[in-house]
Amino acid sequence: MTAANIYIAAPLLPLMARDFGSTPSAIAWIASIAQFGYAAGLLFFAPLGDSVNRRKLVMVLSLVTSGALVLGAAASGATALAAAVLVASAATVVPQLLVPLVAERAPRTGGPAMSRPS
Repeated sequence: MTAANIYIAAPLLPLMARDFGSTPSAIAWIASIAQFGYAAGLLFFAPLGDSVNRRKLVMVLSLVTSGALVLGAAASGATALAAAVLVASAATVVPQLLVPLVAERAPRTGGPAMSRPS
């Protein structure tokens, strides 16, 4: 749900332009908005994983992403779509939070014993 948000707009620009009665070059900035939103998410949301409960943060960001995608699907114009893309792509940092969350919850083991040469 979150991995494709920052890239999905680019191949869909011709379809979006047609639906909004525009040209692909006139709405190409929406693809840039997705990249900007992702950068903002990395700057502001990813560091929160060190100070708040990661599980809750992942849940909240997933819900925000879902809501923004629904709003984007219902957008009646390029500006509304861009706002939804910005929010969805900013909340797309969930994969960067999942790795430390899983590592934190993984059982600690001693690992394989190292053999010493005789």
